[in-house]
Amino acid sequence: MGATATSAPATSSKADCAKEPPAPTQSTATVALRRTPDAAHPLRVVVAGDSLAETLNPSVGVSLVNLTKDIGVPTAPLQSVAEPGYGFTSWRDGIWDGKQQPGFPPFRNWQKVIDDGIAKYDPDVVVMLLGSWDMVQRKVNGHYIHPPDCAWAPFYGSLLNEAWRHLTAKGARVMWLAFPCTAQEENPFHHKLNAAFRALADAHPRSVAYVDLDRFACPHGTVVKSMTAPDGKSYPLRGSDITHFDFYGAPPILAPYFEAQFRRVFGLSSR
Repeated sequence: MGATATSAPATSSKADCAKEPPAPTQSTATVALRRTPDAAHPLRVVVAGDSLAETLNPSVGVSLVNLTKDIGVPTAPLQSVAEPGYGFTSWRDGIWDGKQQPGFPPFRNWQKVIDDGIAKYDPDVVVMLLGSWDMVQRKVNGHYIHPPDCAWAPFYGSLLNEAWRHLTAKGARVMWLAFPCTAQEENPFHHKLNAAFRALADAHPRSVAYVDLDRFACPHGTVVKSMTAPDGKSYPLRGSDITHFDFYGAPPILAPYFEAQFRRVFGLSSR
């Protein structure tokens, strides 16, 4: 794709860019779906992103079942195009684990993953979560940049806008999830990453909602390994790596959360 880094605005200093901003707040406006779900056109949802998104599949799937059961909104089975290692910059050479590493060539054409999923499933909603591999220092025009650098925000913002064009090409709406705090070495930059996601939602309020999964999963600003679900029982939220969500333990916690977000963001109510 070959997007180029953009020079930082004259008013921004390196010290300013290096500061971690406060956590952005989530979108509050309702995003209208392209059509009202009914028996002939059930709500179709696709999860996209990286391996962290993959571990949300059971929770989002249960939330759709609950939408139908609780308020009668017809929903189709969840589909997923989330892939480990996926990111808008993960094909580029980078620096992690203290050394220079080659990028992931399969994601050089990262747009194709989106395009193939949209063409195959024609979703009404895409639930997007990624960022692990986009906070890594990446080589752009011969220089390594990452969130603390002034060049990063405009560079990454241009990628997000390109992703938005592909995601919404057939009318899908995007529930863009805040990247939740993790135990990864890049975690100190995740508010900057989320600020870029929130900026995208602000730029496209009719088609993108920024949902603050970070605040929910990290209520005190740090990783929460387990959480009490609405049924009053405690379940594991994160896996042993303190990054990915627990595939089997998280649904009692996250499914009610996602059901509430679907209802709030898209104005879904009893039919």
